[in-house]
Amino acid sequence: MDIRKAFLIFCGTVCVGLGILGMFLPLMPTTVFLLMAAYCYSRSSDRFHDWLLNNRWLGRYIKNYKSGDGISVRQKPLRSRYFGLRSDLAFGLSQLRFGRRFS
Repeated sequence: MDIRKAFLIFCGTVCVGLGILGMFLPLMPTTVFLLMAAYCYSRSSDRFHDWLLNNRWLGRYIKNYKSGDGISVRQKPLRSRYFGLRSDLAFGLSQLRFGRRFS
């Protein structure tokens, strides 16, 4: 394996990790990191690329982006509430951390 492929596999794996973190952390994108991982894997390893596209949880982000579907109608209200809760949580935790009250 040449150094370029090893570097791309490493970068792809880091992007997958950041994408997974983005599923749970507020204001961190998931799809962008998974698309970067798919690009890195497509240039370096068919096995990793196929794994990412066929993964039960991660593959749907990439497939929806490629097909232009985005988020389904059923998921939009759920995602909106989820992002609202994540934003509220981030704001609340920042208030606890810095000890300020805004009213």
